Amino acid sequence: MNIIGPTLLLDKKKCLQHLRNMQDMAYANNIQLAPHVKTHQSLRIGRWCRKLGISAITVSSLEMAEQFADDGWQDITWAFPVNIRAIEKINQVAEKCSLSLYINELDSAIFLSQHVYSPVNCFIEIDTGYHRSGIDHLNYPRIDALLSIFRKSERIRFRGFYTHAGHSYGARSISEIEAIHEDTRSKLLALKAHYEARHIHAELALGDTPSCSVATQFEGIDIIRPGNFVFYDLMQEQIGSCREEDISVVLAAPIVEIHSERQELIVHAGAVHLSKDRITDENGRVIYGKVVLLEKSGWGKSLSDVYVTSLSQEHGIIRWENPGLEKMKVGDLLGILPVHSCLAANLMRSITTLDGEII
Repeated sequence: MNIIGPTLLLDKKKCLQHLRNMQDMAYANNIQLAPHVKTHQSLRIGRWCRKLGISAITVSSLEMAEQFADDGWQDITWAFPVNIRAIEKINQVAEKCSLSLYINELDSAIFLSQHVYSPVNCFIEIDTGYHRSGIDHLNYPRIDALLSIFRKSERIRFRGFYTHAGHSYGARSISEIEAIHEDTRSKLLALKAHYEARHIHAELALGDTPSCSVATQFEGIDIIRPGNFVFYDLMQEQIGSCREEDISVVLAAPIVEIHSERQELIVHAGAVHLSKDRITDENGRVIYGKVVLLEKSGWGKSLSDVYVTSLSQEHGIIRWENPGLEKMKVGDLLGILPVHSCLAANLMRSITTLDGEII
């Protein structure tokens, strides 16, 4: 493989195993897996999902929804509070597939009821502790007002409640993840019970990779929407969702300068390739990526005390605090495990498998 500049490499075997594991977990718990494709944005990986029996996906934009609808996907959820300025695109996509939207605002619900041409499904996004978007799980008056609009609409069908327990990303152990998951699940179940008493059926959906990777109790949940699990990354390792060896992507980065006197080298891998997401390790060091040596069959364990310490637009500074720097040469390739694989994939816009297939 002739790698010239920064290149995002994928271990296809690991990626497929992650997909199988999550689908097996969903089957075992009688829930639907609708993976969030924002992580990879790849029609090819989407087709791998279909071969495993996955029939629904989640997207982060209408453009992504249209891309996958054109590739044959029919059950697509746009997982973002609906933007009514995009009504023309909503109507275009809704003609191509069964489109589900997140509708959390009364004004949005009223506008859509008057302007959608094709039937759409809707989830009400529930805030169970993340405090990003959505309606508080106890705010029954606001939920009731939305349901009233949906009942009167001929083209909006209420499908259920969704939550993203993004606060699980603050966990640092499996037990913390499980505690957040159980709290989230119990709030959704209580909400469903409240509305079932009024003869309103609701599907329950949740979708964070940490919970879906380690939790074992999903009773009452109908749909899961994890995304990052196809690749994983250093953030997920730190949370406890995966092991380092589970990470299936690495950024190949050419060495362009070596500064032995300060134990640093410069690689062509900057913020435009990796983003500026970072983690802080157990020693208090801020890390923008860990370094691995690339091999024909993949890569090994990250090098101890060798890490990306700083990023500018195109430059990456690697701090090398162990022996071995003297073996490095300008033009050599190093691998960088990303802190956030979703952003790295989005920035790179291209993924290459270890056998050279561009997907």
